[in-house]
Amino acid sequence: MTENDIDMEEVVRRVISRNIELSSLVSFLEIEKASLVARNGSLETEKASLVAEIAELRKQLSRFEVPAKDSHNSHIPPSAESLKAQAIRRTRSLRKPGGRPSGGQTGHKGTTIQMRETPDTVKRHVPGFCTRCGLSLSALPETVSEIRQSIDIPLPVCPVVTNHESIEKICRCGHCNRGTFPAGVKPGVSYGANLHAVVAYLSVVQHVPFKRLVETVKDFYGIEISQGIY
Repeated sequence: MTENDIDMEEVVRRVISRNIELSSLVSFLEIEKASLVARNGSLETEKASLVAEIAELRKQLSRFEVPAKDSHNSHIPPSAESLKAQAIRRTRSLRKPGGRPSGGQTGHKGTTIQMRETPDTVKRHVPGFCTRCGLSLSALPETVSEIRQSIDIPLPVCPVVTNHESIEKICRCGHCNRGTFPAGVKPGVSYGANLHAVVAYLSVVQHVPFKRLVETVKDFYGIEISQGIY
């Protein structure tokens, strides 16, 4: 074997070795590219969430920059104010400073809201990528680090409209039989027992005047009632 042949074999070995190194580098770059694509998707999702949150915060801020008109800052009479404005005005007019300091008083036993073991819904807040290196966390195992509970009421509170149908059946003997309506269901359209109970509570127990009671039921439930509900 000549010296030229030996040099040629050395060159081939070096080329093959370099090719293997480049192949490994390409594989690493492909993995890194996939990770960056996943991270970019997570960032786009987070960006959309932040944009929506900023829009909501700006909407809330505009309420303070342009306060709602009431009897204090416009010609609107107190009787024509919204339910919220009336509540604020009454609270301001009735509250008087007391001699005791604010907060819990000495000897008062505090209470803490206890968590329910069986919540109605569960919302999972899962991190999409590492906040230090940016790698995707979607394929990694997870554990619950902390649980917090929030108690709220569903909005809007929509009324439930029920059709009561009396079914007619004719017996073999020829007699016509019809289903009996419940006692509180009157001909045409009538208010249900729960709505009657709410109106009675606000009127009798809380002494809410009828005009304010009508506004309250309309604001909370979207139902317009008349004095016939009594």
